[in-house]
Amino acid sequence: MKLIDANVVLRYLLNDHPEYSVKAKNLIENEDNLLLIEVIAEIVYVLQGVYQIPRPVICQSIKSLASLEKLEITHSEIVIKAVELYAELNIDFIDCVLIAYHKCQNIGINTFDKKILKYITQATSL
Repeated sequence: MKLIDANVVLRYLLNDHPEYSVKAKNLIENEDNLLLIEVIAEIVYVLQGVYQIPRPVICQSIKSLASLEKLEITHSEIVIKAVELYAELNIDFIDCVLIAYHKCQNIGINTFDKKILKYITQATSL
């Protein structure tokens, strides 16, 4: 198993490079890879900030990665919940990750961020 970086996943999702997209597809679909939650944060950031991909599309893209047999995602339950929150809420992805940890693992959050505080008090309905 090898770690996979954001550039490979982006080429796979965007299918925007004649050479690298084909290589990315082969790596992701045929080799055992580990995708870290930190790399997913970078992927989300690039998809939204550089490519202006809508949040619901980003959510579906990450969820589709999670369903691939050869790709293991660290903390996959947290990642899935975080991208679902990201598609619904107008907050940063990392804040969604924190809320997902709170929701999925009942971990408290020490924060001064009013948006996070608002959503963790509503976490049972998210």
